[in-house]
Amino acid sequence: ARTGAVPIGSMGTDSPISAHTERPRLLFDYFTQLFAQVTTPPLDAIREELVTSLRSSLGPQGNLLDPTAATCRSVVLPFPVIDNDELAKLNHVNADGDMPGFKAATLSGLYRVHGGGDALAARLEEIGAEADAAIDNGARLIVLSDRHSDAEHAPIPS
Repeated sequence: ARTGAVPIGSMGTDSPISAHTERPRLLFDYFTQLFAQVTTPPLDAIREELVTSLRSSLGPQGNLLDPTAATCRSVVLPFPVIDNDELAKLNHVNADGDMPGFKAATLSGLYRVHGGGDALAARLEEIGAEADAAIDNGARLIVLSDRHSDAEHAPIPS
């Protein structure tokens, strides 16, 4: 209290915290803050590519314990964020019909602004029904698009 500093300890200490010891401790020992001597930086998949991956697989997933040729049919995205060209490839991955497990459907993720929250809720219900219909029609990749937004149609917040 005299110095205005917060009492701290470190990971290297092997003494139990005051609340868990049977030995008498001074009152201020109960308010000691522990901290890590090393900080954990955010994952860096580029520098740490041997142990970290941001890859995502799209497509049907079979039994990993009983792999077959069908289990290997997937589209691998190296990063979770894709550009317009990669999105176009995903939308047309089954354009010639030879990859039925990858049929894509694009649904509009827009709602009418003037309807407010009620319009948003209604559009979410509609999207659910549209996704169900697309899946019943063979779609396995659903793209929710917020393109073509304007003053009348706003994107649904992700």
